[in-house]
Amino acid sequence: MKKPLLNIRSMIISLLLIIVLGSNAQAQFLSDTIDIEHYRLDLKIMDFDEGILYGTAYIQMKTKMDNISAFNLDLLKLQVDSAFTNDEEISVSGNDTVIRLHLPTAVNAGEEFNLRIHYHGEPNVEPYGWGGFHFNNGIAYNLGVAFEDYPHNYGRVWYPCIDDFIDRATYEFYITAAQEHKAICTGHLIDVQDNGDGSKTWHWQTEHSLPTYLTSVAVSDYIKIEQNFEGMNGDIPMYLYVHENDSLQAINSFINLPQIMAGFEAHWGPYPFERVGYVSTPKGAMEHATNIAYPTGCIDGGLTYEYLYAHELSHMWFGDKVTCETAEDMWLNEGWAVFNEYLTQEILYGQNAYQAYYLNKKASVLQYCHANDGGYYALYGIPQTITYGETVYQKGALVVHTLRNYMGDDAFFPAVRHYLEQYAYNDASSWNLRDALSEHSGIDLSAFFDSWVFNPGFPQFSVDSFNVVANGNQFDAEVFMKQKLRGTEQFFTENKVMLRFVDAQWQHQDVAMELAGQNGSQTFTLDIDPAFVLVNATDIMADAVTRAQRTIKTTGTYDFGHTFCSFDVQELGDSAWVSVEHNWVAPDDFLEEIPGVRLSDARYWTIKGDFDGKMTIEGKFKYSKTGYLDNTLLTNPTDSLMILYRRDASENWHSVPFERVGPFNVGFIYVPDMKAGEYTLAVCDETFVGQNETPKDEIRVFPNPSSGKMMLQNLPEGEYSIINSDGKCVQKGYAKDSRLQINLDKQGVYIFRIFDGNTRITKKLLITN
Repeated sequence: MKKPLLNIRSMIISLLLIIVLGSNAQAQFLSDTIDIEHYRLDLKIMDFDEGILYGTAYIQMKTKMDNISAFNLDLLKLQVDSAFTNDEEISVSGNDTVIRLHLPTAVNAGEEFNLRIHYHGEPNVEPYGWGGFHFNNGIAYNLGVAFEDYPHNYGRVWYPCIDDFIDRATYEFYITAAQEHKAICTGHLIDVQDNGDGSKTWHWQTEHSLPTYLTSVAVSDYIKIEQNFEGMNGDIPMYLYVHENDSLQAINSFINLPQIMAGFEAHWGPYPFERVGYVSTPKGAMEHATNIAYPTGCIDGGLTYEYLYAHELSHMWFGDKVTCETAEDMWLNEGWAVFNEYLTQEILYGQNAYQAYYLNKKASVLQYCHANDGGYYALYGIPQTITYGETVYQKGALVVHTLRNYMGDDAFFPAVRHYLEQYAYNDASSWNLRDALSEHSGIDLSAFFDSWVFNPGFPQFSVDSFNVVANGNQFDAEVFMKQKLRGTEQFFTENKVMLRFVDAQWQHQDVAMELAGQNGSQTFTLDIDPAFVLVNATDIMADAVTRAQRTIKTTGTYDFGHTFCSFDVQELGDSAWVSVEHNWVAPDDFLEEIPGVRLSDARYWTIKGDFDGKMTIEGKFKYSKTGYLDNTLLTNPTDSLMILYRRDASENWHSVPFERVGPFNVGFIYVPDMKAGEYTLAVCDETFVGQNETPKDEIRVFPNPSSGKMMLQNLPEGEYSIINSDGKCVQKGYAKDSRLQINLDKQGVYIFRIFDGNTRITKKLLITN
């Protein structure tokens, strides 16, 4: 697709953007002014110690506007020696970022002309130390993206160009290097010329157009490992350029590359370029088309990093064949490439491996992504300071996973192939993707994209209650559901939430419930009489919940991964099935407020299953001020941390017996008699249950607050009394042991006092119901 010609008003706006936004707008303006059709780059890369590039760029272009007498090109930190158009020397001005070329006569729209620019200099490396042109460790190579320079495109560090995502051209490379070196570039090799002076010139050429940041060169004493792949449209050569002492490790590390290629072709269509290529470089990985810069340290002979070379390979479809229109659309490149890491697991190891990989990524995103990126962001419109942050990569992949399941595989994969063909060798936006998928599948994805792509955060869905009525041999279940939010204030709309009804025999039936906003209800006719219902049990949606299920057949310890919860099954009468959900949203508030008690504002647990009465379980819940778990709850070391419980939304939160092990900021809470229901952490303000009246007090009380029963530890021997808020003694006795269990049946604040013969020690107690 070609950009339309600019009118005068558009020119003025573009010029203002250059002033306001800098070089990013400059590149956009250039794309709308001139069209570069072909680059030929002649470079001499001989002396690595000198670290200087000597180059000549031959550029074929035409204008898109009338009366053009001068125009700019991007060139960073390199010096222009001379420039010519159609063999006539022209003047050059500008700075170390942009050069301005002055034509001898003005040209009009559609006129073609050629440039020849001679240049040299020490090439730039970005502040982050990654993107740029490097001379180190016996290798000269470029990485086409800068993490901490703007715009991120980094073709301009080694040749003059229009350096943006939307201007595409074809390329030829003539790289002169030392006799013992190989020069590896984007495209396919045409020939190698021995110059007879201790150097060779390597000639490479591309078949398809590319934006500048996807072009590449790497020069070193490489050897080539070659393999042929029988692709959907014919044989495709696969080249690994590595150093000789890494050759065996490369063969072993890339052993699954053909299978991954076959899987990607099956899902995304024929491989879109002339060859598959990886070249070993000290830093990487970077998806230069046909010539992926791959970190030497990842060529270790094992399979640890096969996800990484699969990620980069998938960019040949997502990023290279179809390139994001702007940096703000980067999830179209990187989010889809991370999703292809999931898909690689499925291709090589099966559906369970895919699901496990996805669940690990999801847990990490929910806990850390907002902290690492400095907030919750929508996928589209991401600030350029975090173009390459976790939201784009990791949350982007979660959204693709959710989209896959929202559409279903039969619609999803063909629709994505349609998108890749519709925008082949061109740029695309998030809106282009939405419309292409909707058009091909017949599924209107406007609401999905509004919720998941153009809106930050995550939804969480829970069933408040459900009613079951027999209907002949079937059962009508009316479900009441609500939506909560993490990191956004806009409710997700047109949701399809999978519900799993489970009966007492562990039989289950899955249905999809539609929920448009915060609350809703729906009735389903079932073939089973459900005992409980699970939300998103198979995790087909990236909701704000991490969950795990276990079948319990023996006593022992059971960990529920990513939920910060484990069970110690102490007695077992019959096997049971348990689900633990860690909800990354605030729990419901109190039905009746408990003075001085503050609930967590970030998380709570939902425990479901058929285990009540079948076994005795001690539950173990992690609390932590670090790791972005309870940092907003654990703010005062003198507050009392507790765990509260309710059977369901119809009950008020109340305390249950528990023991806390660990200091104020990190540790575990043990609940000796776990039941199905919901649990949340809370703190009680020190004015209710706080500092002791004497420094000598080392008494421990748990749980505190409590629903009635409490255990006191570290008691001295002596007489004790318990005084209610009216000053009346409601209980007294003599403590002979260091432990004492008490039972108070009325809600309120009490004072426990004990006299050890020398000092009176006091402790405040809170009974919540």
